[in-house]
Amino acid sequence: MPDSTPIVRVDIATRAVDTLGQIRIPQLKLDIQRDENGRVTISTIANPLPTVDDWAVLSDGSIALVRGRDYHVDFIRPDGTRESGAKIPFEWRRLSDEDKVAFMDSVKAQRERMLAQMEAHNSARGTPERGGGQRMRAGGDGPGRGGPPGDQVRITFGPGGGGGGGGGNPMMMGGRNMQFIPANELPDYQPVFFAGAVRADNDGNLWVRTIPSKAIPGGPVYDVINGTGELVDRVQIPADRAIIGFGANGAVYLASQTGATRAIERARRK
Repeated sequence: MPDSTPIVRVDIATRAVDTLGQIRIPQLKLDIQRDENGRVTISTIANPLPTVDDWAVLSDGSIALVRGRDYHVDFIRPDGTRESGAKIPFEWRRLSDEDKVAFMDSVKAQRERMLAQMEAHNSARGTPERGGGQRMRAGGDGPGRGGPPGDQVRITFGPGGGGGGGGGNPMMMGGRNMQFIPANELPDYQPVFFAGAVRADNDGNLWVRTIPSKAIPGGPVYDVINGTGELVDRVQIPADRAIIGFGANGAVYLASQTGATRAIERARRK
């Protein structure tokens, strides 16, 4: 299965397709086994801490490719010219062998807890488990997103492998047939962000939801990067809020949920 995907654009008038570039995506591997009776079992092998890229379209039409390996932004301008920003300052966290083992143990334990909860939920509803396991997603960027409880659970990975401000990794993390790579194959440095962490505001900035290098109180932290690839701000939103969109003049729209009550509010970055 591929570890990258193309970003393409289509001329609506001519239907011509143009490949603009490639971004690194989470990669799943397949393990196919056949038993003595000829039955085939297919398992997926996932890296729960992948180093990936992400992208967004800025308000001026530029396409921004945020590179996860060294954390910089490549720009493709509307006229076709290309520019690269400098590396963005970030407190990289090196993962020791002990950190990697602890992270994997935490991921596996958390998955088992989530699967047990979903099986109990489905049993109470009289709903059979679908597909040999439930789909689980790391992070998520808004309350109430995703399908019904029987379809998906969002989990968050943070420093050391448990909770606290990770975000946005869309790779499926659950199911009884899911396996994980060995701990020693995890990256030596914790990635800056998960897939799905980048979005653009109305003022030409990128907002990147970062994975904190150390546990911090409060909600997720976003790096705000301008149209030349420079870090201009770091913004932490409240723990019970999620960014759902942007408006003019620095407006940020936040969503919250308390029980069955959902609310939307407008704030400003400065």
